[in-house]
Amino acid sequence: MRFRFFLLMTLSILLSAPVASQDDDISALLQDLASTIKTAKGSEIDPWVVLEGIKSASPGMDSAQSKMVKEELLPKHGQEAVDRFLEREFSGPAQEAFERAESLAWQEQNGANIREILTPVELKELLVDYNWWRWVVEAKDSLDFVNSYEELAKAFERFRTSSNAGRQIALEMIRRDRERAIKQFRKTSFSEDPGIRMQGIWGFSALQEFPGEEVFLELLESENEIVRRYSFHLIEYLTKGKVDVLLSLLDHESEYIRDQASWKLASLGFVSRDETRVMLDGKSPEEISRMWKEWWDENASDEFAMKKRGAEWLLDHIPDPLTKDYLRDLSVYSEIDDIYSVFESALASGHEDLKEETVRLLSNMRARGSEKANSILVDHLQGLSDEEWGEQDKWIVSLDDPTVRQRLEQILEKKTSESKDVRVRIMTALADRKREWVLPYLMDAVLKEGEFRVAGWISHFELSEEIISQFLEAFREEEDPAKRSAISEAIRNFPSAGIGPELTKMLRKLGGDIAHDKQRLRHDILDLMATFPDPSAIPLLKSLLNGDDPEVEIPTALLLYQLGDKSGVPIVVEKILEGDSSRRPRRSNSRYLREIHKQVIGSPEVVFRLVESPQGADDEKRARILQALTIQSNASHLPLYEDALDSPNAEVRKAGLKGIERLIRNALEGIDDDFVEFKNEELKPLRMLLKWAFDDESIMKDDGHFPDYHILGELEGALLAIPGEKGLFYDRKTNKIEILSKTDFESRRAEV
Repeated sequence: MRFRFFLLMTLSILLSAPVASQDDDISALLQDLASTIKTAKGSEIDPWVVLEGIKSASPGMDSAQSKMVKEELLPKHGQEAVDRFLEREFSGPAQEAFERAESLAWQEQNGANIREILTPVELKELLVDYNWWRWVVEAKDSLDFVNSYEELAKAFERFRTSSNAGRQIALEMIRRDRERAIKQFRKTSFSEDPGIRMQGIWGFSALQEFPGEEVFLELLESENEIVRRYSFHLIEYLTKGKVDVLLSLLDHESEYIRDQASWKLASLGFVSRDETRVMLDGKSPEEISRMWKEWWDENASDEFAMKKRGAEWLLDHIPDPLTKDYLRDLSVYSEIDDIYSVFESALASGHEDLKEETVRLLSNMRARGSEKANSILVDHLQGLSDEEWGEQDKWIVSLDDPTVRQRLEQILEKKTSESKDVRVRIMTALADRKREWVLPYLMDAVLKEGEFRVAGWISHFELSEEIISQFLEAFREEEDPAKRSAISEAIRNFPSAGIGPELTKMLRKLGGDIAHDKQRLRHDILDLMATFPDPSAIPLLKSLLNGDDPEVEIPTALLLYQLGDKSGVPIVVEKILEGDSSRRPRRSNSRYLREIHKQVIGSPEVVFRLVESPQGADDEKRARILQALTIQSNASHLPLYEDALDSPNAEVRKAGLKGIERLIRNALEGIDDDFVEFKNEELKPLRMLLKWAFDDESIMKDDGHFPDYHILGELEGALLAIPGEKGLFYDRKTNKIEILSKTDFESRRAEV
């Protein structure tokens, strides 16, 4: 199975004790699942792989084994057993460490070293725990495994930012028990803790509902500026029937709130920005309040009349020359026929950027049902070149007009090298819209031209058995490596039924032929088999593993591991420890095998061997081992990386730093930083982990290049960007790390 590598971090807590010492119910469940898979697949499989399979099961993945775990195995087991398994994952010492660290981080620590707050063990648990929760919400339907609202509510309490994690959990809470979720969001909105108040805001944002005047006003009265600012976003969910809330805010003591209420009233009343500025210019707060109340009394009864009045005001104030801002304001009134002459004038202007914006706005208006906008766009297209059609492919393919299709077909028929990029853009845009008539063009581009860029789009259509067979035959017979690579990419996205056994037949027919072209085909078949694992191939793969072609040892070992057979694992470990250049799949199209390679390195037995090996290894081998461990991003390896920083060998030190950097990068990925803006000196635990990781660093000045993943730089120091409004600067001379504002960070980056 192709599991996300960071899931392996969740196993580091469990790996500290043998399987037998775990909760008997959980162990029994895993063993039972493993036995079921063995019966179904006819091969042994490790319980740990089952554990990963349960966590990986998601419709978003195309792994047959993940699907088996989710759809066939879990339903056969009692709900209590599954619940106990989940309870273990949703609780434990890491939860306590997380809560303690988060609580202390909110106090006035002024960026204190996190080592003064938590022990190293707690820190490792914290990072492991965080990554587990990040995964839970990234795989959308994984929340289906959470069977109680209480577990969801407990999880939601752990997120104090506008992260995707918190939003996904809030949405699931709403789906399970809408009234209860609303009640919880209301309760958190009245908390004295600003972080908990933010939970209420994100909850109502996920609900996409105005929380009611009482809750809204309570949030607006918060002493915390960030809470006030974000709470005002909830106004977006106000309807015209609730304008009384906005009208009452016109008398609020806060100028910011008064201004925002005024602009929202203008938006709801279809009053353009320019007209609003004229209406408000020079008026006192009292006059503005009185004006809006009178305006709504006069205009609120007829929405179309409000739109017509707003459009007429803009048409009476057409700027010369036309501006993009003006056209954006005018596009709001797509139901009013009189506005379209202005857009036709904009298309006739000589300003390309204005014409591009006009086309974009007309396309949006057409999508909202404007036939007039559609007609203007079709007329405009007649004078464009093929290249211009390609540049505007996304909106062009949305037009429902026979003359447009005729022109698109003419462009796709031109098989010149100059037209290739245009054809690719148009084909992918049509496939994205599921236009059935483009399928023959896509097939020709892959089978005859080897166009890799469109290969994945073929599977967006319903494919017949005849088409699938045509691609498999072409894959076997094609001698051009580039074309076969494109064909292979197309097949990867096909429905899996029957493809695995067909690939096994191809591999068997090759036999022991070691001719160069046959060797290349064998490699391509093995690479494709990673997507379509076939249990019947195990005997054949074992014979290849013990054959005369050392080049296929690693791919074969990886495929066997994917099928639950570990006979090739020692070869993988040996290649790493001995520094064999073939220790990883090398071919550019073997990224699927590389994913399995990460799983093998992350398996308990391999981790144990690699972790134990550095103690007596020479420097060269030690660096290789650390590099292999880095693939997993496992927080439990942090001591190994720290020890490496003290090594006299530069390669070992670099490998240690790369391991630390990988942990940090994965921990920070996707975190929203808005909530950290409460006070510059307040950092959440994961931000503080950055400082902790570098505090006692002993990188020598003569080490040359730092590891570079577009995060660490070279020269006099290393810059490390944190998502959002912060950054770090690591000074190589003093081994100190500074927390920088976004402005200071950009300035320092320019210097470095």
